[in-house]
Amino acid sequence: MSRWYNETLGTPAEGTSPPQLYHHYTGHDNNRDWYAFTQVETQLTVDSLHNVWHPQIVHDIHQQGEFASRLFLPPYLDPVEPNVDPLITQGVNALGTYMAWELAAQGKRGIVVNAVYDAWAPARAYQHHHAGVRILSETAGANLASPLELKAEQISETGRGYEPRTPSWNYPDPWRGGRWGMSEMVDYESSAALALLKNAVDHADTWLSNFVRIGERAVRGWPGWPYAVVIPKDGQNPAGLSTMLGILDRGGIEIRSALSPFQDAGTTYPQGTYLVVLRQPYASFAKALLETQKYPDLRLYPGGPPKPPYDVTAHTVPLLMGVRVAAITDSIPLPLSTPVHPPKPEYQVAGLGAEARIGLYQGYAASMDEGWTRWVFDTWGIRYAVVTDSVVRAGDLRSRFNSIVLPSASDGAIRNGLSPKLYPPRFAGGLGAAGIDALRRFTEAGGTVVALNEASDFAIRAFGLPVRDVTEGRPAADFYAPGSIFRLELDTTNALTAAMPSKTIAWFENGPVFEVTDRTSVRTLGWYPTDPARVLASGWVLHPERVAGKGALLEAAVGQGRVVLFGFRPQYRGQSIATYPLLFNALRPAEGISGR
Repeated sequence: MSRWYNETLGTPAEGTSPPQLYHHYTGHDNNRDWYAFTQVETQLTVDSLHNVWHPQIVHDIHQQGEFASRLFLPPYLDPVEPNVDPLITQGVNALGTYMAWELAAQGKRGIVVNAVYDAWAPARAYQHHHAGVRILSETAGANLASPLELKAEQISETGRGYEPRTPSWNYPDPWRGGRWGMSEMVDYESSAALALLKNAVDHADTWLSNFVRIGERAVRGWPGWPYAVVIPKDGQNPAGLSTMLGILDRGGIEIRSALSPFQDAGTTYPQGTYLVVLRQPYASFAKALLETQKYPDLRLYPGGPPKPPYDVTAHTVPLLMGVRVAAITDSIPLPLSTPVHPPKPEYQVAGLGAEARIGLYQGYAASMDEGWTRWVFDTWGIRYAVVTDSVVRAGDLRSRFNSIVLPSASDGAIRNGLSPKLYPPRFAGGLGAAGIDALRRFTEAGGTVVALNEASDFAIRAFGLPVRDVTEGRPAADFYAPGSIFRLELDTTNALTAAMPSKTIAWFENGPVFEVTDRTSVRTLGWYPTDPARVLASGWVLHPERVAGKGALLEAAVGQGRVVLFGFRPQYRGQSIATYPLLFNALRPAEGISGR
């Protein structure tokens, strides 16, 4: 960020986002990794800070957009993840409001509470499931390090949960404009941090005693919770099982194994079966990750459009990783081992070394999905070459690649890229007509283009495929699924679906849903259940009947090659191990395509 800012100072690009992810793999999704622990930075923070100090309070300092409030502090918007202890929620509300009060007494304006950010996803709130509060503070940004001079009329008229120009109970003193830059940002955030520390000192006994109460309640067990979660060893996705157990272990969860066979609900489990007893200090972390989510049906007004969540609505790790689990309602007389530490997962995939000749498209309009794809490839030992806009536009792709992956990005971002009015010529323009023509010639000459999620809409247009996205143009009130886990059914007779079960999951997030208009050249290999009631596995969906029975994974013949269309993210945030094989198989040589 600082390098890009210094390079572009005094140019039209001053203050713009850099033409690359600011975290090598994940960009802003580094703030979405607080239960999956995929990134080294997350692992180090959890292992060396959270799990050593077990803090009662975590102050999570961030930066938001520049045209609304000057600072956000909790309380958060609803919904709160249902497994968070109410004492944590009350502590968040009390401390955040106290901080806002302290800053207001200093004459700081534009402070909002109970707006914008919810407390649903554990991906952003490790401490909420570890007996402490997470205080998120989000100060308004500027043009990176260049200050802004904003007029009152430039302030946004509307915001999520408040109106930035109008006083309200949660935004009593609007900011009316003026200078805003690094010094103001540091002043607001450091003042907030000092207010937090003052409260912690003044109420240390209360924070510590509440920390103990939260742990005691977790050990006793919450009414209505299962006694334990059973995790069988046999018949599981090996990488998914070891990864999931590793997540629980890193998150401070005691995993035990049965020392004898046992039965529950008519099922016999062998000796050695894993169990997570939900009577331990951080049981809420385990329960939140191991159960399915039922996100509430929140509307802007009764019968109106959905109220969007801040992030996604599902975080069911067993579904994402292709692992079976079962809840035991009541305790059973069963000898258990001392806590076990699972073996490290082995990530490897055969046949996708340098000989596979894989290209990974990396547009300068940086895509976090591209970063996650790189991380998956690097983690699993898949050899690839990064392909930028200029490389694609230069053509002659078939001499270098057998397959090219287009990570999820909008049609406009891939086609047009960054604005030439702001960015230097080498970064601007996207693929353009020359790049699209080069991709067509690559495919017609026998290459494979693999389009992920939103990139499938680009591929449909670029290749003129006889496919329609049935969600295109639909308002949110007519179909909505903001980061949910869908059930997916597969035709397992194709090489692309080899070694996959006939029923699995798909991570659905702003993706297309396919209807094939000419089946002579396109084959449907994956689709959502025909029963609308079975489409959603975890999260939230409005009007699932719009997508029931529709296509989710297609293979289209183009000349001597093919285009593979994913209507979902098969490598979602490095978590959806259950569907990794579909992506890996798509990178192998095609064996011929027939209509379906």
